[in-house]
Amino acid sequence: MKKVLIAGASGTAGRTITKMLVGSGRYIVYGLTHKQENQSRLQDLGCIPVLANLTDMEQGLEAIKEIQPEIVISSVMGSGERPGEQELQMGKNLIEISKETRIATYVYISVFQCEIKTGIPHFEVKAKIEQLLKSSGLNHIVIRPATFMDSLFMPWFLQTVKEQSTLVSPMELNTKISYLHTLDIAELVLYVLQQNLPNETYTIGGRALSIRDLQQTLAEKTQTEIRYQKLPPEQVRQMAGKDIALMVDYFNNHGFEVPENTLPKDYKPQLREFEEEIDQYL
Repeated sequence: MKKVLIAGASGTAGRTITKMLVGSGRYIVYGLTHKQENQSRLQDLGCIPVLANLTDMEQGLEAIKEIQPEIVISSVMGSGERPGEQELQMGKNLIEISKETRIATYVYISVFQCEIKTGIPHFEVKAKIEQLLKSSGLNHIVIRPATFMDSLFMPWFLQTVKEQSTLVSPMELNTKISYLHTLDIAELVLYVLQQNLPNETYTIGGRALSIRDLQQTLAEKTQTEIRYQKLPPEQVRQMAGKDIALMVDYFNNHGFEVPENTLPKDYKPQLREFEEEIDQYL
């Protein structure tokens, strides 16, 4: 079986991709993390934990040389005071390490609209990493997903719905966003690996929904009137930081709808719907 190294395996998309590849039975899956406390979580996913900090080139190179994977999947995210700088450094180092260790296929989980000038640091750093990857000479697949639907199942989003019948969001009522379940991303990753598709970029997003749409669905599911409370921009900034506040502002002004998915020719997925997935969380 081929060895796959997943960088960012403990993140939202990384966890789902890890479980999907482990469950396929086709790969020996390694999950890379720089946090000691994440190792047991990765073991629970069924992969082999690897502890290394990708901001340290030598440390990352040593860890990956020891494994000698044929495939690298990168779903890394920056954190701390300078998340963009950290993410760019991790991305650059992982690409250089992949070149040195002669990785056969590099899959990068990017983001929809990273190629346009949005002013969102989270998007712009992914565009820079894409450029580095595409000029690296590595055989690569870039996947640009829309917003993770999984965020709508989190306690921070659903708690006030359950306890106060109130949907609290920084989004305007009519802002349309394409949501995508991370299982749909993981299934696409598995497909492109099996097909061995070279040097392609894919965009994928589900049906666009507004807060009003979510409000209506939650009211129907709970058989309760769900109120809407808008989170002020300053509060978003205080709670989530400047970069997230910029992204929220962009979404409210421009929306975040995928007009058309660009996928492999013979790949026809049935993308998951919020109305069906939310039941298990209410």
